[in-house]
Amino acid sequence: MQAGNTVSGATVAFSSSLGNPVPASVRTDATGTATVKYTPSKIGNDLITATALGASATQTITTGSASFSFVSPVANENIALGECRPVTVSGFGFAESPSNILFSATRGRVHVSTDCSDTVDQVLLGYSGGEATAYVSSPSSGAAVLSATALALDKTTSLATATVPR
Repeated sequence: MQAGNTVSGATVAFSSSLGNPVPASVRTDATGTATVKYTPSKIGNDLITATALGASATQTITTGSASFSFVSPVANENIALGECRPVTVSGFGFAESPSNILFSATRGRVHVSTDCSDTVDQVLLGYSGGEATAYVSSPSSGAAVLSATALALDKTTSLATATVPR
């Protein structure tokens, strides 16, 4: 805003005190809002500075080193055709506590039910206590990749992703 009015098309420059990747600059939209995607590569207290029209604003963002991985199955572990196998991920050290884990597989299906009777392409499970478990099965043989993504409260922001070949 300039003197209480929004300014569309203004250039806003960004910087990160830790050197994390941020766009050098973006333009404001019709409502005067500048939007950037922030995916830190360095951990710590990062001071993000936005500068436009002779004014600056800062925001401190604390980034952490999350540990997020599959507990089972292990990489290259075989799962028998038609077998309903639990898959579990474990995580800690998130800058923001995940609310959900999104499971998916490149072959077969991921299930919520322990007998693999439900039919969905991906599973979104609540996350608490550091672990989440879904179930996988496949009617066909071949390599597959299991993925689990820890999601923020908005259920769209990825906090971490783990994969395991199967």
